[in-house]
Amino acid sequence: MTFKDRFARQERLTQVGVDGQAILSEATFAIVGLGALGNTMANWLVRAGAKKIILIDRDVVEWSNLQRQSLFNEEDAKNKTPKSIAAANHLKQFNSKVLLSINCCTLDNSNINDLLEGTDVILDGSDNFYTRYLLNDYAVKNAVPFIYCGATATYGMCGPILPQGPCLRCLYPEPPAPGTTPTCATAGIFGPTIGTIASIATSMAIQALLNPKQDYTFFHCDLWPLRNVTLQGKVNENCPCCQNKDFEFLNAKQEDLPEVNCDQNMVRIKLLSTPNISQFSKSLEGVAEDIESSDFFLKFKYKQCEFFMFPDGTTQIYGTGDVELANQLTQELTA
Repeated sequence: MTFKDRFARQERLTQVGVDGQAILSEATFAIVGLGALGNTMANWLVRAGAKKIILIDRDVVEWSNLQRQSLFNEEDAKNKTPKSIAAANHLKQFNSKVLLSINCCTLDNSNINDLLEGTDVILDGSDNFYTRYLLNDYAVKNAVPFIYCGATATYGMCGPILPQGPCLRCLYPEPPAPGTTPTCATAGIFGPTIGTIASIATSMAIQALLNPKQDYTFFHCDLWPLRNVTLQGKVNENCPCCQNKDFEFLNAKQEDLPEVNCDQNMVRIKLLSTPNISQFSKSLEGVAEDIESSDFFLKFKYKQCEFFMFPDGTTQIYGTGDVELANQLTQELTA
């Protein structure tokens, strides 16, 4: 069989056909967050024949990820490989011709325009509402389809945010306050829920590309006990985003406050100045241990903690949930 033959079964679908496959083969998708949802969405899009996938994630693979993050393996967790790099390594084995843009960074309003330039459809694999509302602002402003999704415990939801509206803020005008919604760390997560929601979200993404006039349908489901419901969205005439064009999250001032992960074993901070990875790596010789440097990240051990530093200045300190200690160790290294 030739490379083209691999998509023959998909081309037989009346909804896709040869013409639809040709559109897919020239399309660029962005996946923001390479956790469980992002893993599954990336897998399906690469196998479907997408031309390019923009991979964006600020985290590394941990052992607790393997229960549901289907692209990663034990070697990735053992090495704490950055998720964008690990995902790209495995995705290339499914489709050697796909173009992969690897971005080990935090998506925010300072870099979103550069990172998402040329994207045809955006998929949400994020783990926080700030990123989702930021993506909603970007999608509305630039008329780019955006697939919102999330999953916790045994239930999940997804829905397409399309240029014709409505947008995410039509349904949920404001994001919930931090700490008021359950997370995978507090409520757990059922692996099959991830596969279900991510597969439906990927279907929505491909449909948004091939059939941009589709209706806005928000899908909710619970896999235990099994039940689902769909919600037909309506444009809110008072929506601050899609109606009043007030892009609050795109225009917000960045605070860059320290952040502790759900498991309380990692602190994420943003350095005030962006480091030169190569130069900083040399300065650590004789000070830190197990130094590993690449174009995408710098990894090393200092005292009782393991550091991962990314080119945008995002630094993750594993082995503590103490923000004061994390800042102290970072200052010792960067003074």
